[in-house]
Amino acid sequence: MRNRRRRPLSWYIIWFVILFFLIAVVLSVIISLPAWRIKNISISGANIIALKHVEKMAAPLIGENIFLADYSVLQGKLHGVRQLKDFGIFRKLPSTVVVKLIERKPFAVVIISGSSIIIDDEGRFLDVKGGRLESGDYSFVSTGNISDLPVIRGFVFSDVENGALREDSSSAIRITVSELTRFLPQSKLQLEMNRGGDMNLLVEDVLKVRFGRTSDVEAKLAVLEAMLPVVRDRWGDIEYIDIRVSTNPVIKYKNT
Repeated sequence: MRNRRRRPLSWYIIWFVILFFLIAVVLSVIISLPAWRIKNISISGANIIALKHVEKMAAPLIGENIFLADYSVLQGKLHGVRQLKDFGIFRKLPSTVVVKLIERKPFAVVIISGSSIIIDDEGRFLDVKGGRLESGDYSFVSTGNISDLPVIRGFVFSDVENGALREDSSSAIRITVSELTRFLPQSKLQLEMNRGGDMNLLVEDVLKVRFGRTSDVEAKLAVLEAMLPVVRDRWGDIEYIDIRVSTNPVIKYKNT
């Protein structure tokens, strides 16, 4: 019996190229079918950002091929929305694009030269109401009832960098507010940041607390937490509580 003659390598290469070409043609025809044209944009996670604002950004995708569409334009627009922390763009075959938004959450209100600025826990501006800083486009944002947020005063324009508070300022706010809200409603908190780095705290619009520098925050807040139940029914008689030195707290009563 004669041995079967082996085909040359070139024979396999030629047929591989032909098969590859045929598969590519078939896939190209399938992908170009009208069924893959984008007909719907589904957007989730829009709470403070107007849904119509995002729909307008995504509208140019309608009618494009779901596989071949250029999503980089939409990605660039979403990256420019300061109220977004992250987002995802997904294909839902045959004809829907899903946009999932992760928004930044309102954390506090900062007052700067007449502007009420809603910030997140990283100091990013989410909305600006009134004053010189309202020149930015915040018309598509609705941050709800800001009276539920703590209020921080004492900052100036030099504390602002690229639509956010400087890192040291936002860090001080984040730590202090997070600790205070463990035992005080955040809607009852008002902070005043002084130029020297000291901070005063106004609790429920009545009780003034001289807090001092934001270093050693945990120790000072522990002292304040221990003192508040003791003076709870006498806030009107107190001029201020001084916890600038956590190891030597002082209660200053009025007319004394």
